Amino acid sequence: MKTEKCCDAPDSLTREEAAAALGVSTYWIDRLARENKLTKNLQKRITQSSLQRFQIGNAKKIDAAKAEVLHAYDIGLSMNLIEIVADNAIRDHSILLPGKPTARQFTYQTIYNYVMKEKKHG
Repeated sequence: MKTEKCCDAPDSLTREEAAAALGVSTYWIDRLARENKLTKNLQKRITQSSLQRFQIGNAKKIDAAKAEVLHAYDIGLSMNLIEIVADNAIRDHSILLPGKPTARQFTYQTIYNYVMKEKKHG
């Protein structure tokens, strides 16, 4: 009896599908699997449940890093210092940012979104 290698189980994804879902390259999917942050099933496919757990945890870490950046902005630190705060927050929380922006891009995008939201709401 032959075992089927490829199964179209809806509860698992290929490396490429998982990478697309997280907005990163397959290198990061392999790295997360090695670090046991994503689990694979018997067919070596990423399980949907582990991907969802990672996405939820990563989103919370991103929100925490954004809060640190906005706090630094609110207390009036210079942009150079805010970038350092962002870089440290990203490294300390081991965040995987979709598209892998730099700390500078993350800082400016976070502050831009905050300012635009403030303008819109008064």
